[in-house]
Amino acid sequence: MSLACRQAETDGEGPGQTVLDVLLSALLAGLAAGVLATLVAWAAVEPALDRAIGLEEEQAEGEPGHAHEASPVPRSVQRTVGLAAGTVAVAAAAGLACGVVGVAAARGGSAREALRGAREAALLGGYAVGLVPALAYPANPPGVGDPDTAGERTLAYLGAVAFGLTGALAAVLLRRLLGQHRGRIGWLAFAAALAGGAGAAVVLLEPVSPGEGYPADLLWEFRRGSLLVQAGLWLALAGMLWWLEEEAKGRSGVR
Repeated sequence: MSLACRQAETDGEGPGQTVLDVLLSALLAGLAAGVLATLVAWAAVEPALDRAIGLEEEQAEGEPGHAHEASPVPRSVQRTVGLAAGTVAVAAAAGLACGVVGVAAARGGSAREALRGAREAALLGGYAVGLVPALAYPANPPGVGDPDTAGERTLAYLGAVAFGLTGALAAVLLRRLLGQHRGRIGWLAFAAALAGGAGAAVVLLEPVSPGEGYPADLLWEFRRGSLLVQAGLWLALAGMLWWLEEEAKGRSGVR
């Protein structure tokens, strides 16, 4: 019988309550990570985004027959309420998804085991959703790319995420298959799967060229800021889940 089940019998809480506690904890961790990612976005992305939008408007005004169209959502709302709400919502969903993965991986085990699985899912999620797309198909500011190819570019980004998820899944499966090799072989296989997923995405996907004359410093600033947001979100989520895991360990009396 697992530690969580023994505790549940003592405290009058069933395994279902443990699952709800883990999912709620993961959701709250996601909310906290979303707040941090929002702060990073305000500091690292918004200045570059404002500059890119200004440059795009200047170029559009020079085109014949151009008519200025006001955005239905003011830029002041986009950079404040819109950014915060969107980032926090995505982070909360990521936290909840990691909680579900952790609960499934624990297979009825303790809350500590489920939180450990959620933490590992967060780290692999950062690899699959953050790092691999940044390497293979990095984010671009407004004004880069043909508007008529927006659908194709979205599919290419999703393809980068798919490569990342495939690499993460292969890494987990190899680690389980080579579970008896706790040392070098298991970790080498794990790292090789992650490197293979990222490498395949870089080789097979072609990033969008910004075109001649586009400021290289602006492109770099935007891409760097976007990567920092992803890193801040996933690392903060993993860190919060690790802290919750340690708290669960302390409550269960495990040393």
